[in-house]
Amino acid sequence: AQTDETEDDEDVFELSPFEVDGTEDGYRATHTISGSSLNTEFGDVASTVEVLTAEFLEDLGALTLEEAMDFTISIQGSNEFIDSEGNGLNSVVNPEANNQVRGLGSATRTNDFVQSNLRIDSYNTENITIATGAEAILFGMGSAAGMINMKGKRANTRKATNNVSFRFDNYNSKRYTFDFGRPII
Repeated sequence: AQTDETEDDEDVFELSPFEVDGTEDGYRATHTISGSSLNTEFGDVASTVEVLTAEFLEDLGALTLEEAMDFTISIQGSNEFIDSEGNGLNSVVNPEANNQVRGLGSATRTNDFVQSNLRIDSYNTENITIATGAEAILFGMGSAAGMINMKGKRANTRKATNNVSFRFDNYNSKRYTFDFGRPII
């Protein structure tokens, strides 16, 4: 009899219903510059272009380009292959350059379409665009294997943004990022 009384005394907590709405784009990028050098909708691009958005990279936990390559199509990162010079699994000099696109070799890396060997990190990345194959050489920058472009974050001068993140892992490493933006006027 006592168990019935304690169950009646507890408050009932009712959860709100979970609804799925198809209007949100989620990870989907709708426009690209990589396919035609103009801001073009993906439906109008006649080439293979893949975009990894900042939200997608965050949800995967990918901090670097090398980690993001594990989730791309037709690209093998340095942790998946060893090239003819023996580079691969533990390449220290430039691990992001050790990639193989469609079996052809390393893709040209650019930051905002300027050729660069700077490391790509998620803290300052808006998205990573991967153009594979011959269309990457249309603008004179890419190799026959393709082109990987990192679009850097831009300041939002109209809206205040706040983002603080802390990351810890099994290897005792720690990562703190702070991203604050304020409107100018």
